[in-house]
Amino acid sequence: MTIPPGGNLYTQGFGSRPENVEVPHIDTRAPTTTDILYPVGKRWINTSSNTDYTLTSFSSSGGTLTANWTLLGTNTGALNTLSDGTTTVNPTAGNIEILGTASQITSTGTNGPGAITLSLPTTMVVPGSLEVTGLLKGDAGATLNTAGTAINIATDSDTAAVNISTVGARTTTIGDITGASAMVLHFGTGNCVISGVAASTITIGAAAQTGAINIGVSSAIDTINVGTGAGASVLNFGSSAAGNITSTISSGSTYSIVGSGGTIDIGNDATSNVINIGSSSCGNITITEASGSTFALVGSGATINLAADAAANLVTLGSTTGVASTTIKGGTGGIVITPTGGKISMAPGTASTSSASPTLSDRLGSITFTGFTTASGSSQVFTITNTNVLTTSAVFVTVTNLDASGNHAEMTLISCRLSANTLTIDTKNNGAGALGAGDNVLINFWVMS
Repeated sequence: MTIPPGGNLYTQGFGSRPENVEVPHIDTRAPTTTDILYPVGKRWINTSSNTDYTLTSFSSSGGTLTANWTLLGTNTGALNTLSDGTTTVNPTAGNIEILGTASQITSTGTNGPGAITLSLPTTMVVPGSLEVTGLLKGDAGATLNTAGTAINIATDSDTAAVNISTVGARTTTIGDITGASAMVLHFGTGNCVISGVAASTITIGAAAQTGAINIGVSSAIDTINVGTGAGASVLNFGSSAAGNITSTISSGSTYSIVGSGGTIDIGNDATSNVINIGSSSCGNITITEASGSTFALVGSGATINLAADAAANLVTLGSTTGVASTTIKGGTGGIVITPTGGKISMAPGTASTSSASPTLSDRLGSITFTGFTTASGSSQVFTITNTNVLTTSAVFVTVTNLDASGNHAEMTLISCRLSANTLTIDTKNNGAGALGAGDNVLINFWVMS
């Protein structure tokens, strides 16, 4: 590279010579990388900006030579430039301004000594996302608005606790009731606890709410406990206002009310209640008592109706197991059985014998006597041993016979004599012929008392 010589300089000791770096280049602009026709050490004065540059070196890349000019300073001090890491800012009229952004950063300058203070304003607006790597603490109220973006709290994998409103007597409100607003509470095996002080009241559902409140809607087999603490809890379901309380279980399930030695009262207040148990749909209702216990329906002077509706009900009282017994009592009003069309049936105790002196200790009995050949006009005495018979018993007896032989025998009841544990039944064949083959004699009795 050939650098053109400058004008001749006259020196006293050496005569004249070309100028080199002694005299600066004067211009109205700043030097650029293409200003290469100067020796290293050459100064460049920009009179427009009152700045001073020095050529410090050259660089070559791809055959292209580049001049490296360095700003020495301005007319007001030694500071040449400021940089944000990307852009180098040169002074304008000897000044570089450090400005803030409204509602974000406030820049305040003072003299004596000179200082520029950068601070956050009282009300700060973050134009984008704000990430705090340490503790974020606010000493006054704060408002967080989504503005179209979700607000996430504790969404990392850390296990530290998240506390909201844990100090001070205040009202904490989460969520709102506007439109289709919703709230979802999730928790793992650490469980969910809603608790207050001893005198607190916990309310679920607003006073005017008409929507459903669902507790325990899992499709799995789960347990729902209400009032299961060790204290003597009072459970109230419903109110005196109009409304229904429905407890529904799936088909095949069991609904149990366990007293654990206590008293279970249903509709025992002083109000005239209507208590319905069961429905017209298919289903069973079972009330079970322990052995030796007594299950009582107390009318207190009222009317007690069992299956007295207009449906075709099947009503069963009592059982046939072991020594089970059923007692139906009536006062001076009596006992009235009024079936439609006289359809009353009773299952007697039965026996079949060829002896005239059988034993059948049932109150309602039917004995078939086989093989008798009582002639026409003849008498036959049957003696039945029955431990229910007293000398004061009221007994109802009938005597009939079959006519399989076609002899037309007619066994007729003559009398029934009572003694302790014995029925003596006198009969006579008033038919045209004797009892023949298959002409069984049937004696039916009912020991009513």
